[in-house]
Amino acid sequence: MINELEAILFISPRPLTIKELSQMLDTTPHEIEELLKELEKRYAPTSIEIKKYGDGIRMELKKEYAHFVNKFNLLPEFSKGELKAIALLMKEGEVSMSKLRKVYKNAKELVEKLRNYGFVVMKREGRYIKIRKTKIMDTYFK
Repeated sequence: MINELEAILFISPRPLTIKELSQMLDTTPHEIEELLKELEKRYAPTSIEIKKYGDGIRMELKKEYAHFVNKFNLLPEFSKGELKAIALLMKEGEVSMSKLRKVYKNAKELVEKLRNYGFVVMKREGRYIKIRKTKIMDTYFK
């Protein structure tokens, strides 16, 4: 089961919670935590790490290797309009979907793209949808 967990973390564009992982692998949260400890040991001497973001877990490149891979520009590209919306998110930290639409008319598609990379999370507040940036977004767009 450790290989299946590793595959899920490797392919996921966003952090996954213990609950999500346990449901995906049809096992207990405790078993997932034990498997994660094993993966952390396995990756300790490599350029990859299992990193926690709040309740989420993600497999990613260790910071000390970022300078090497950044020159290859393998990360997502964004249009000028998307970057305007991203700048608003970076500045304010959290915005409503309606405010984001005023800056970028295809905000819904952009938010989905950003969610897939783990850059934002969405939450409903009454009739409003709030979009909040994550630490991953802060790291990418610093």
